[in-house]
Amino acid sequence: MDKTIEKTIKYFKEISAVPRCSKKEEAIGRWMKEWALQNGLEAKRDKTGNVIISVPASSGSEGAPFVILQGHLDMVCEKTPDSLHDFSKDPIRVIEEEGWLKSCGTTLGADNGIAMALAMDVATDPALVRPPLELLFTVDEETGLNGARSLDPGSLAGRVLINLDSETEGEFIIGCAGGRDILLTYPADRALRMDKEKEVLLSVNVGGLSGGHSGMDIDKGRGNANKILAEIIEPLFTEGFHLLSLSGGSAHNAIPREAGCLLAVEKSKKERVIKALGEACRRQEDKWRKAEKKISCRVEEESEGPEDTLLMDDKARALFKLLKSLPDGVFSLHPEMKGLVETSDNVAVLSSSEDRVEILLSLRSSSPEKLDELTERIVTLGTQWGATPLTGEGYPPWEPDTDSGLLKRCVALYQELFGKAPQVKSIHAGLECGIIGSKFSDMEMISLGPDIENPHSPDEKMNIASLARLKKYLVALLESLARESAR
Repeated sequence: MDKTIEKTIKYFKEISAVPRCSKKEEAIGRWMKEWALQNGLEAKRDKTGNVIISVPASSGSEGAPFVILQGHLDMVCEKTPDSLHDFSKDPIRVIEEEGWLKSCGTTLGADNGIAMALAMDVATDPALVRPPLELLFTVDEETGLNGARSLDPGSLAGRVLINLDSETEGEFIIGCAGGRDILLTYPADRALRMDKEKEVLLSVNVGGLSGGHSGMDIDKGRGNANKILAEIIEPLFTEGFHLLSLSGGSAHNAIPREAGCLLAVEKSKKERVIKALGEACRRQEDKWRKAEKKISCRVEEESEGPEDTLLMDDKARALFKLLKSLPDGVFSLHPEMKGLVETSDNVAVLSSSEDRVEILLSLRSSSPEKLDELTERIVTLGTQWGATPLTGEGYPPWEPDTDSGLLKRCVALYQELFGKAPQVKSIHAGLECGIIGSKFSDMEMISLGPDIENPHSPDEKMNIASLARLKKYLVALLESLARESAR
């Protein structure tokens, strides 16, 4: 392994031992503040839990303006169906394999633990030339950018921000999509099953899908388990079964890899229904086999289940008709930036409880008008099929500034170091830069990162060589900012 990143990876492994699922960042926030104090650095946590650490400049660079290194404390906690990992207490197992860092049955958490590790490394290296730094680590980025939302505009001295939450080394991100969530709700109308002695319980489960990031991977043609389940179930309601429960997906920003439901069927219809469901499963497996090589659909008899039905049959069928009709995936492409998704949505999470059924959708767009258009379409569909829609507050896009002095410096330095120009682009994902930029109108920002594949899924991995290149570049960029600004 490249010796220049040994300390970065050491820090990353230490971070990976601390629980940090979204909305449960108390332990990692406390750990990060304690680390700062142990290293003689000033640190504070705001009322939301964001951590801000002040790092003095190297000798001779004290007069340079502050530079902010920014990432987020939380991670998407996904695991394989057979994993026994408990994210509330178990450390993420980080393994090295063929030049990549991976985990074992869970998300790796390089998104965005590697930002913390890099910042910690450069903040404590006495040999580096650097300007004064502010290390900003926010909470609850993955579920709604909520740490950035709560950031006090008076909390930061710096006006140059390097976001370390991108996923392709050699790409400079200067813009991103905005977005919002929509929640569609059906009140449950629980009723006792007619005659349990005359019924059999059948589960239908879709799994083995690739999943992935609902922004970065939305244009890759991957299957959505929630939508596939609806395609299987809805046409077969005429066979006469009753819905007892359903679930699918786990996070608004992850493409659902698994979905399932539990049905009650009259014993006299058991064989016919099993056959029909099996045939529907095989059709979906055949349809998706090229894009989803590990797709599986299982129909199994179960011994236990809820005492009552979840929704009356007409409402249950309306629910699945709604699921089938909801848009999912790419809605429109950017009119000026070739290959960039402009607007999309992810039918993200299905859940049922004692009193309701919920469908959570995550929408993204770099166009406020297109975002509103897609929102109206989904709200209209939900209302037509009997659901109650609730539209979230949303978050703004980050508008690209191609004339930024920071961008020009970054491009020239990359060319000098590596003998080639970096790619400069906007992405179809939500970065905290959009919200931070709305709070600090004079903030110059750029986003960088190592090569990370399959974030938000148990297949997440990070390329070690790309991390070494990023570290080399970040060190050179900080030196450039320190020397140039201090003149």
